[in-house]
Amino acid sequence: MAMLIPTVLAVCLGLLVYALARLRFARMTQYAHLPGPATSLLWGHIRLMVQLLRPDPSKHFQYAIHDLIKRQPDTTGLMLLDLRPAFYPIAVIYSHDLAEQISRATPQFKYSVPKAPLQDMIGHVIGRDSFLVSNGEAWRDTRRMFNAAFAPSHLASFFPSILEKVQTFLRALDGHANSGDEFNLGERCTLLTFDVIGQVILNIDLHTQGEESEQHEVVRCFLELLADLPWLPQVQWLLSPRKYRRRMKITAAIETSLRSIIQEKFDKLREKPEPSVSDQSVLSLALQGVDSLTPQTIQTTIDSIRTFLFAGYDTASVLLQWALYELSRTPRALAALRTELDDILGPTADPAPTAAAIIADAAKLNQMVYLTAVIKETLRLHPPAGTSRFVAPGSNFTLQTPDGPLAVDGAILYQNHFSIHRDPTVYDAAEVWVPERWLQGSGEGFAPGAWRPFERGPRACIGQELAMLEARLVLAMAVRRYDFVKVGLGAADGGAGAGRVDGHGQYVSAEALYDTFNMSAKPVDGTRMRVRFHEE
Repeated sequence: MAMLIPTVLAVCLGLLVYALARLRFARMTQYAHLPGPATSLLWGHIRLMVQLLRPDPSKHFQYAIHDLIKRQPDTTGLMLLDLRPAFYPIAVIYSHDLAEQISRATPQFKYSVPKAPLQDMIGHVIGRDSFLVSNGEAWRDTRRMFNAAFAPSHLASFFPSILEKVQTFLRALDGHANSGDEFNLGERCTLLTFDVIGQVILNIDLHTQGEESEQHEVVRCFLELLADLPWLPQVQWLLSPRKYRRRMKITAAIETSLRSIIQEKFDKLREKPEPSVSDQSVLSLALQGVDSLTPQTIQTTIDSIRTFLFAGYDTASVLLQWALYELSRTPRALAALRTELDDILGPTADPAPTAAAIIADAAKLNQMVYLTAVIKETLRLHPPAGTSRFVAPGSNFTLQTPDGPLAVDGAILYQNHFSIHRDPTVYDAAEVWVPERWLQGSGEGFAPGAWRPFERGPRACIGQELAMLEARLVLAMAVRRYDFVKVGLGAADGGAGAGRVDGHGQYVSAEALYDTFNMSAKPVDGTRMRVRFHEE
């Protein structure tokens, strides 16, 4: 026995030396060619990120990353964050040129650099077969299935039904204007955008903006799922078994309900191959080319609908919240937008005639150049999310930077839209909301890839036209009818209309409104507002 002790100690010492050598290689050598903050042998950049996030854990991590980027002395447009073993090493992309190299189709990557393997992190919401996380031919086939339904010409057929949902939204705002109460604009926008998605994707009235008892089961379950998202979904079964079982039960209910909807629409199409005039939904058009509902087809379709529900409600809701807030704190922009809408739609702000004017001549929306500038600038300064790509080790993929080629195999390529959109070499006053920069002649010098809230290339967001359309319709209907007044974070000192205005024409706030992270970037307080009827 005594003779075994030296042997055991020698083996342990050898293993320790080997482990330290591997650790040193991983921390100090493997990605030493990539620029980034000084790294710790033991912690990598984990301790650094904890220190940056600790002062206000509610803040989205994008603020900490952006602050780090601004400290970077180099001009490569890429920064390494080594978060192992908690996560993959991350190459944060903050150059639009590098982002373009990643998002475009190439001989090596037919549909652009593949999406990162993050199914365990977001699959519990959108499904593991979602086209948002799939790659290669599986992604192509699913995308092709839905492409035609999202064409602008087809989306125009939804104007009346979308405007009907918007008018329900306005009636809720009327109630708040009459009572003068403080309310959560984020909740109102979320209910509206869910209603619109239900109509466009499923041709079903989800009754999201009605009483909870009237809401469709899919909505009730989805909202419950989103209300309690785990930080570490891949290990929730271990950390919180009760919540995990509850989440699985909710997910099963969503899938059962969607499976029934899919089967019903498929059966109707078999009876009558062309979708009826009353049902031009995305789902009906997608099922036209389906010969049989195999288990895989059903699951892929379910996960696609779950993706549309999540991405569709989330992007539009966040966009509306930030747009209405930025307009409320920028009197110059609000006045310019109201003037444009008066000129195009007529002087009345009443919902019914405004909606009728848009339905009678949908081309009016294309005339609203200042409204489009407001939306583009809001998406520039407040993008809902970035995108993550991944190149497997051994792929020999390199990014061409001003300092030469950089190999990035094995690292998550996080395209940080927040920082790309705030590049001071592209945008003057990059941290300030200035819609005028998008008016004719003003933005002609911008590189196309410097604005990418919906991403670019083959994997650009399929629903971007719907999100833009929805935002145009809501803002066109709402901004002349109401004055929005922020409460709490981001409120104007002295109140809107009486507060101080800074050099950019915006009301000064004691505390800035900011985003938190909840699957995407969202205003931290739900955009607490009061609203009143606008008086000339």
